[in-house]
Amino acid sequence: MPVIKTVTGADEDYVTAEQFSKYAKEHDVKPATLAVAWVMANCTVTAPIIGARNLEQLED
Repeated sequence: MPVIKTVTGADEDYVTAEQFSKYAKEHDVKPATLAVAWVMANCTVTAPIIGARNLEQLED
């Protein structure tokens, strides 16, 4: 699995993102859809805020 190197030393964030994307792909779902579902399932979040830039992103 390729790891993107950063100047700030946040390599573990990229590893986590790559693992998250791999998990989403294995379950035939887009990473953004999985992320929103994860936030919505968190009982401490009262209103997930998404930042779609266009209609196509909302349709995912």
